[in-house]
Amino acid sequence: MTIQKSIFPARNLFSGREIWIATQHQKEQVIGPLLKEHLLLDWRVPADFDTDRFGSFSGEVQREGNALDAARKKCISLLNQFGGDLVLASEGSFGPDPITGFGGLDDEVVLLYDRKNQREYVGRMLSNYTNFGSLQVESEASMMDFLKRVKFPSHGVIVRRFANDNEEYLKGIKNPILLHQLYQLYQKKFGQFYIETDMRALHNPTRMEVIQQATRNLIDRLQTICPQCETPGFSIQKRNQGLPCQLCGSPTAGTLSHTYCCSNCKHELIEKYPGKQKFASPQFCDHCNP
Repeated sequence: MTIQKSIFPARNLFSGREIWIATQHQKEQVIGPLLKEHLLLDWRVPADFDTDRFGSFSGEVQREGNALDAARKKCISLLNQFGGDLVLASEGSFGPDPITGFGGLDDEVVLLYDRKNQREYVGRMLSNYTNFGSLQVESEASMMDFLKRVKFPSHGVIVRRFANDNEEYLKGIKNPILLHQLYQLYQKKFGQFYIETDMRALHNPTRMEVIQQATRNLIDRLQTICPQCETPGFSIQKRNQGLPCQLCGSPTAGTLSHTYCCSNCKHELIEKYPGKQKFASPQFCDHCNP
């Protein structure tokens, strides 16, 4: 079974339309050119649209629901406020890698919401390519080591008295002189100093690259056509484990198949051996390598 790919149905679906990009953090810099190049969409950004009210990385507003929920709220709110029927929003989540338990993981979701046709299309990118981190500063030397790791000053940081403090803090810091002054001030005034990466896209070029990758994933999904109704966005909804061990034939955690589903007609299709690999190495088999 071969999954059909073509960008033309998506272009036809969006032809002659204009799309909003729901951001106040300059994400249009990496999203807009891709929409124009691949979907021939003219894009614009609202002059005054507060996306932080749906959740902020600096902690003033806690996000309700998951990243996709927040992106959807941004889309609907923007259309209600500014009009139109086509909008794109993104949302990210950060934390330790759930597999290794250490290091950072950036999970970026990009949602294209088409109110006219009552459809939505989702792109996603999971990446360990992130500078996400924080430090309770014990000395200026430890702070300097942290700043080097998180790519300061090309990447911004947030300074607080202590973790999760939203009373005495300053964000978007990229000036080394200002940071040094803040270090001295906080140590003198509070006896402590907490620093963390500013994960807002306009202060974080590394995150901006992952948002761009998530947008490319969205466009790739729009190129996949439903074989039944020919609607773009025939995307993978589930990765099914069970790839047999090459030595004993027992099912492993390796991907045996992908389940595709159409957002329009709900047609489903299973693609076996999506990586063209029909067996898993015995090293990944619980029977051969317990």
